[in-house]
Amino acid sequence: MAMKIGFIGCGKMGGAVLAGALRAKVFSKDDVWVLERSDSGVSRVGAEYGVEATLDVDELEKCDVVVLAIKPQQLNDLKFVPRDGALIVSILAGTKLIKLQNKYPLCKVVRVMPNLAHGVGLGATAIYWGETDFSNAEEKLVRDLFSAGGEIFEVDKENMIDVFGATGGTGPAYFCALLDGFARASVARGFSVEDADRLARQTFLGAGKLLEESPEISFDQWIKNVCSPGGTTEQAMRVYGEEDLVGIVDKAVGASVERAEELAGE
Repeated sequence: MAMKIGFIGCGKMGGAVLAGALRAKVFSKDDVWVLERSDSGVSRVGAEYGVEATLDVDELEKCDVVVLAIKPQQLNDLKFVPRDGALIVSILAGTKLIKLQNKYPLCKVVRVMPNLAHGVGLGATAIYWGETDFSNAEEKLVRDLFSAGGEIFEVDKENMIDVFGATGGTGPAYFCALLDGFARASVARGFSVEDADRLARQTFLGAGKLLEESPEISFDQWIKNVCSPGGTTEQAMRVYGEEDLVGIVDKAVGASVERAEELAGE
């Protein structure tokens, strides 16, 4: 009998995880149930992913594995009683393992933090197992589920999940914020909105490809490779230094970690 996989919530992040798993054939569409909150959500999930979606939480209570992909604030009101021994995979930001274990004492719970690029196979995901004794099959399933969407990073301290969330998890937004500024600067200097957008995206993709193909070259060395003494890039990097770009990024990451800690207390 095939293992049944449930998703409680299938928004941007839950959908990315589901899409990656289906693309990699970690499980088949016939083995998936998704719990949604509205008829429109049920219709959307069915049309977009080709899996069964329901408003009936009882359907999820039959699943062997359940991915919690709702907002952290919704957990307290979630009326869901998993079967004994079910594997609970939480991607809830800031929700500590002990809270999940207290809510589901007869289950095995693992915390995972993916990012949106998971849906296109280029994601980054952190996994924290805690002290639970998982079987080899359970560990393999979790690793397969998330390696289907990119690279996985197994951390040995729970606070590192929040740090990962503030870097790898929210990282795509940081890069997009920089690209938005890049595009706006191009428009201000004469490019059309369309060409500025295309230029920002292509430059980012090209830089990513260079990094992928030369992992032995550090970020700092790539900056030096682009710079010429007294040249235009060097002037741009000087402004980044004067405005403390590294400090701004560090402050942003710190704010994200702090918010994760606040969510843990809500």
